Amino acid sequence: MKKVIFFAIMLFTILFREGNATDLQVSKNLSNVILSWTGGSVPYYVVRSTSPLFYYNNALLADNYFNTQIIDLGALTATDNFYYDVSGVGETPADESNPARLVPLITSLSPDYGKPGDTIIVNGNNFAAIDYDNIVLGLAKK
Repeated sequence: MKKVIFFAIMLFTILFREGNATDLQVSKNLSNVILSWTGGSVPYYVVRSTSPLFYYNNALLADNYFNTQIIDLGALTATDNFYYDVSGVGETPADESNPARLVPLITSLSPDYGKPGDTIIVNGNNFAAIDYDNIVLGLAKK
């Protein structure tokens, strides 16, 4: 039986769904969430959401993934509660009605500081293909 896991900083709730990926478990290491599972048919599709029904805020953690463990780096630093789903080949992913995108990863800023009105180049991976879909709400360094 497939499990969808709700994860908050210290709270684990398991919701059951039909499917082949089994024994989905969650643990933590520092600020990271570690998901482990058995069963299902590779490759896997792994998605995280702030919606228990995966209607919005879906983030694709892995697609075409062949391992049975994945680390969601820094997930414990977020203030959101997360729901996770692992789908194998032939299973319907939880985010079918609103497919997830890969989480953008910022690798560098150039320059690494500035004042209001300055232009700062954000380098990284998994940004939207269309520039105006890449919106930076704010960057702050303490």
